[in-house]
Amino acid sequence: MYLYKQWLLLVALVLHIVPRATCFIQKRAPGRDFKLYSKALREPRFPKTTKRYMTTRAGKTETILHLGELLRRSKVVLRFTYKRFTPNERLLLNRKLKSFIYTGKDGTPPCGKLRMVKNTLIEKAMIGTPWEVFAPRMHGPSMCFFVFDDGRLPHILGAIERLRASDKKIRRHITLESASYAGKVVEPPDLFRITDYSSREHVLVRLMGGLNGGAQQVASGVKSVMSKLAMALNEVTKKSVVSEVTTTPVAVSTG
Repeated sequence: MYLYKQWLLLVALVLHIVPRATCFIQKRAPGRDFKLYSKALREPRFPKTTKRYMTTRAGKTETILHLGELLRRSKVVLRFTYKRFTPNERLLLNRKLKSFIYTGKDGTPPCGKLRMVKNTLIEKAMIGTPWEVFAPRMHGPSMCFFVFDDGRLPHILGAIERLRASDKKIRRHITLESASYAGKVVEPPDLFRITDYSSREHVLVRLMGGLNGGAQQVASGVKSVMSKLAMALNEVTKKSVVSEVTTTPVAVSTG
Protein backbone atom coordinates (compact mmCIF):
# COMPACT_ATOMS: atom_id res chain seq x y z
CA MET A 1 0.00 0.00 0.00
CA TYR A 2 2.80 2.37 0.86
CA LEU A 3 4.58 1.71 -2.45
CA TYR A 4 1.34 2.24 -4.35
CA LYS A 5 0.87 5.68 -2.77
CA GLN A 6 4.46 6.62 -3.56
CA TRP A 7 3.97 5.59 -7.17
CA LEU A 8 0.76 7.68 -7.51
CA LEU A 9 2.55 10.69 -6.01
CA LEU A 10 5.39 10.34 -8.50
CA VAL A 11 2.96 10.10 -11.44
CA ALA A 12 1.08 13.20 -10.28
CA LEU A 13 4.34 15.12 -9.90
CA VAL A 14 5.43 14.17 -13.41
CA LEU A 15 2.07 15.13 -14.90
CA HIS A 16 2.28 18.49 -13.12
CA ILE A 17 5.83 19.37 -14.27
CA VAL A 18 5.89 18.10 -17.87
CA PRO A 19 3.21 20.48 -19.30
CA ARG A 20 5.04 23.50 -17.87
CA ALA A 21 8.34 22.27 -19.29
CA THR A 22 6.79 21.78 -22.74
CA CYS A 23 5.27 25.26 -22.60
CA PHE A 24 8.65 26.71 -21.67
CA ILE A 25 10.30 24.92 -24.57
CA GLN A 26 7.67 26.18 -27.01
CA LYS A 27 7.99 29.81 -25.85
CA ARG A 28 11.81 29.84 -26.07
CA ALA A 29 13.16 32.07 -28.86
CA PRO A 30 14.50 30.19 -31.88
CA GLY A 31 18.27 30.03 -32.21
CA ARG A 32 20.00 32.44 -34.63
CA ASP A 33 21.61 31.19 -37.77
CA PHE A 34 25.08 32.76 -37.73
CA LYS A 35 25.22 32.88 -41.53
CA LEU A 36 22.27 35.24 -41.61
CA TYR A 37 23.80 37.72 -39.18
CA SER A 38 27.56 37.28 -39.67
CA LYS A 39 27.92 40.17 -42.14
CA ALA A 40 26.03 42.58 -39.91
CA LEU A 41 28.03 41.49 -36.87
CA ARG A 42 31.41 41.91 -38.64
CA GLU A 43 30.65 45.24 -40.26
CA PRO A 44 28.20 47.27 -38.19
CA ARG A 45 26.67 50.15 -40.11
CA PHE A 46 27.71 53.46 -38.63
CA PRO A 47 27.39 56.87 -40.30
CA LYS A 48 30.63 57.87 -42.03
CA THR A 49 30.76 61.08 -40.04
CA THR A 50 31.16 59.25 -36.72
CA LYS A 51 34.40 58.15 -35.09
CA ARG A 52 33.12 54.58 -34.72
CA TYR A 53 32.94 54.25 -38.50
CA MET A 54 36.70 54.89 -38.75
CA THR A 55 37.35 51.88 -36.50
CA THR A 56 35.56 49.49 -38.87
CA ARG A 57 37.25 47.66 -41.71
CA ALA A 58 35.52 49.85 -44.28
CA GLY A 59 36.60 53.00 -42.46
CA LYS A 60 40.23 51.87 -42.21
CA THR A 61 40.28 50.91 -45.90
CA GLU A 62 38.94 54.34 -46.79
CA THR A 63 41.61 55.99 -44.62
CA ILE A 64 44.40 54.01 -46.30
CA LEU A 65 43.15 55.05 -49.74
CA HIS A 66 42.98 58.69 -48.66
CA LEU A 67 46.52 58.57 -47.23
CA GLY A 68 47.77 56.94 -50.43
CA GLU A 69 46.26 59.79 -52.46
CA LEU A 70 47.96 62.36 -50.20
CA LEU A 71 51.30 60.57 -50.60
CA ARG A 72 50.95 60.52 -54.39
CA ARG A 73 50.36 64.27 -54.44
CA SER A 74 53.13 65.07 -51.95
CA LYS A 75 56.68 66.15 -52.74
CA VAL A 76 57.80 66.33 -49.10
CA VAL A 77 56.35 64.71 -45.97
CA LEU A 78 57.10 66.27 -42.57
CA ARG A 79 56.51 64.10 -39.50
CA PHE A 80 55.82 65.71 -36.14
CA THR A 81 55.61 63.99 -32.78
CA TYR A 82 53.18 65.37 -30.25
CA LYS A 83 52.14 64.80 -26.65
CA ARG A 84 48.95 65.90 -24.91
CA PHE A 85 47.71 67.39 -28.18
CA THR A 86 44.01 66.78 -28.85
CA PRO A 87 42.30 66.66 -32.28
CA ASN A 88 40.57 69.97 -31.50
CA GLU A 89 43.94 71.60 -30.90
CA ARG A 90 45.13 70.09 -34.16
CA LEU A 91 42.21 71.76 -35.94
CA LEU A 92 43.19 75.06 -34.34
CA LEU A 93 46.77 74.62 -35.54
CA ASN A 94 45.41 73.76 -38.98
CA ARG A 95 43.49 77.04 -39.10
CA LYS A 96 46.55 79.04 -38.05
CA LEU A 97 48.65 77.45 -40.78
CA LYS A 98 45.88 77.84 -43.34
CA SER A 99 45.83 81.63 -43.01
CA PHE A 100 49.26 82.12 -44.61
CA ILE A 101 50.48 78.73 -45.89
CA TYR A 102 47.70 76.81 -47.57
CA THR A 103 46.46 79.30 -50.17
CA GLY A 104 48.05 82.23 -51.91
CA LYS A 105 46.65 85.72 -52.40
CA ASP A 106 45.76 84.84 -55.98
CA GLY A 107 43.55 81.94 -54.91
CA THR A 108 46.07 79.21 -55.67
CA PRO A 109 45.17 75.67 -54.52
CA PRO A 110 46.36 74.39 -51.13
CA CYS A 111 50.05 73.57 -50.99
CA GLY A 112 49.82 71.16 -48.04
CA LYS A 113 47.64 69.31 -45.55
CA LEU A 114 48.17 68.60 -41.86
CA ARG A 115 46.74 65.37 -40.51
CA MET A 116 47.02 63.11 -37.48
CA VAL A 117 47.74 59.60 -38.73
CA LYS A 118 47.67 56.09 -37.34
CA ASN A 119 51.07 54.51 -37.94
CA THR A 120 49.80 51.10 -39.05
CA LEU A 121 47.48 52.65 -41.64
CA ILE A 122 50.03 55.02 -43.18
CA GLU A 123 52.61 52.22 -43.28
CA LYS A 124 50.18 50.19 -45.39
CA ALA A 125 49.63 53.22 -47.63
CA MET A 126 53.43 53.55 -48.11
CA ILE A 127 53.92 49.97 -49.31
CA GLY A 128 55.14 49.89 -52.91
CA THR A 129 55.83 53.65 -53.05
CA PRO A 130 59.03 55.72 -52.70
CA TRP A 131 57.82 56.69 -49.23
CA GLU A 132 58.33 53.13 -47.98
CA VAL A 133 61.81 54.07 -46.67
CA PHE A 134 60.05 56.47 -44.29
CA ALA A 135 57.89 53.75 -42.71
CA PRO A 136 60.42 52.78 -39.96
CA ARG A 137 60.19 56.33 -38.61
CA MET A 138 56.45 56.01 -38.04
CA HIS A 139 56.30 55.10 -34.36
CA GLY A 140 54.62 56.83 -31.47
CA PRO A 141 52.08 59.66 -31.85
CA SER A 142 52.44 60.97 -35.40
CA MET A 143 51.15 64.06 -37.15
CA CYS A 144 52.14 64.44 -40.80
CA PHE A 145 52.26 67.55 -42.95
CA PHE A 146 51.94 66.60 -46.62
CA VAL A 147 53.63 69.27 -48.76
CA PHE A 148 52.33 69.35 -52.34
CA ASP A 149 54.56 72.22 -53.56
CA ASP A 150 58.20 71.76 -52.57
CA GLY A 151 58.99 75.33 -53.63
CA ARG A 152 56.96 76.64 -50.69
CA LEU A 153 58.73 74.43 -48.16
CA PRO A 154 60.85 77.32 -46.75
CA HIS A 155 57.67 79.34 -46.12
CA ILE A 156 56.04 76.36 -44.39
CA LEU A 157 59.05 75.72 -42.16
CA GLY A 158 59.35 79.42 -41.35
CA ALA A 159 55.65 79.59 -40.47
CA ILE A 160 55.93 76.55 -38.21
CA GLU A 161 58.91 78.09 -36.40
CA ARG A 162 57.03 81.37 -35.92
CA LEU A 163 54.07 79.48 -34.49
CA ARG A 164 56.36 77.57 -32.14
CA ALA A 165 57.94 80.83 -31.01
CA SER A 166 54.60 82.57 -30.43
CA ASP A 167 52.65 79.69 -28.84
CA LYS A 168 54.18 78.04 -25.80
CA LYS A 169 51.86 75.03 -25.98
CA ILE A 170 52.82 74.29 -29.59
CA ARG A 171 56.49 74.72 -28.72
CA ARG A 172 56.28 72.27 -25.82
CA HIS A 173 53.99 69.65 -27.31
CA ILE A 174 54.97 69.49 -31.01
CA THR A 175 58.40 68.54 -32.37
CA LEU A 176 59.57 68.05 -35.95
CA GLU A 177 61.04 64.55 -35.83
CA SER A 178 62.03 63.89 -39.47
CA ALA A 179 61.05 64.38 -43.09
CA SER A 180 61.15 62.44 -46.33
CA TYR A 181 62.04 63.71 -49.80
CA ALA A 182 62.88 61.94 -53.08
CA GLY A 183 62.87 58.51 -51.44
CA LYS A 184 65.27 59.58 -48.68
CA VAL A 185 64.95 60.50 -45.01
CA VAL A 186 65.99 64.06 -44.11
CA GLU A 187 66.88 65.06 -40.56
CA PRO A 188 65.53 68.32 -39.07
CA PRO A 189 68.92 70.17 -38.98
CA ASP A 190 69.39 69.63 -42.72
CA LEU A 191 65.78 70.60 -43.32
CA PHE A 192 65.86 73.93 -41.50
CA ARG A 193 68.94 75.09 -43.41
CA ILE A 194 66.77 75.74 -46.45
CA THR A 195 64.46 78.25 -44.73
CA ASP A 196 66.49 81.16 -46.15
CA TYR A 197 66.13 79.96 -49.75
CA SER A 198 63.33 81.51 -51.75
CA SER A 199 63.35 79.75 -55.13
CA ARG A 200 62.35 76.19 -55.85
CA GLU A 201 65.70 75.49 -57.55
CA HIS A 202 67.65 76.47 -54.44
CA VAL A 203 65.43 74.26 -52.30
CA LEU A 204 65.98 71.29 -54.61
CA VAL A 205 69.74 71.82 -54.67
CA ARG A 206 69.91 72.09 -50.89
CA LEU A 207 67.78 69.01 -50.32
CA MET A 208 69.71 66.94 -52.82
CA GLY A 209 73.01 68.08 -51.35
CA GLY A 210 71.83 67.22 -47.85
CA LEU A 211 70.78 63.77 -49.01
CA ASN A 212 74.29 63.03 -50.38
CA GLY A 213 72.79 61.85 -53.62
CA GLY A 214 75.96 62.33 -55.68
CA ALA A 215 77.06 64.83 -58.28
CA GLN A 216 74.66 63.56 -60.92
CA GLN A 217 71.57 64.23 -58.81
CA VAL A 218 72.86 67.63 -57.74
CA ALA A 219 73.61 68.49 -61.38
CA SER A 220 70.05 67.65 -62.38
CA GLY A 221 68.76 70.04 -59.72
CA VAL A 222 71.26 72.79 -60.60
CA LYS A 223 70.61 72.47 -64.33
CA SER A 224 67.81 75.01 -64.44
CA VAL A 225 69.70 77.45 -62.21
CA MET A 226 72.87 77.17 -64.29
CA SER A 227 70.99 77.62 -67.56
CA LYS A 228 69.41 80.83 -66.27
CA LEU A 229 72.80 82.02 -65.02
CA ALA A 230 74.42 81.29 -68.38
CA MET A 231 71.71 83.20 -70.23
CA ALA A 232 72.12 86.17 -67.92
CA LEU A 233 75.91 86.18 -68.36
CA ASN A 234 75.49 85.95 -72.12
CA GLU A 235 73.21 88.97 -72.12
CA VAL A 236 75.66 90.92 -69.97
CA THR A 237 78.60 90.13 -72.26
CA LYS A 238 76.59 91.14 -75.34
CA LYS A 239 75.67 94.46 -73.76
CA SER A 240 79.29 95.12 -72.75
CA VAL A 241 80.56 94.38 -76.27
CA VAL A 242 77.98 96.71 -77.82
CA SER A 243 78.84 99.48 -75.38
CA GLU A 244 82.57 99.12 -76.11
CA VAL A 245 81.97 99.33 -79.88
CA THR A 246 79.85 102.47 -79.56
CA THR A 247 82.26 104.25 -77.20
CA THR A 248 85.57 103.39 -78.97
CA PRO A 249 86.71 106.33 -81.17
CA VAL A 250 87.26 105.53 -84.86
CA ALA A 251 90.62 106.63 -86.40
CA VAL A 252 90.16 108.76 -89.56
CA SER A 253 93.01 108.73 -92.11
CA THR A 254 93.87 112.12 -93.62
CA GLY A 255 95.88 110.48 -96.36
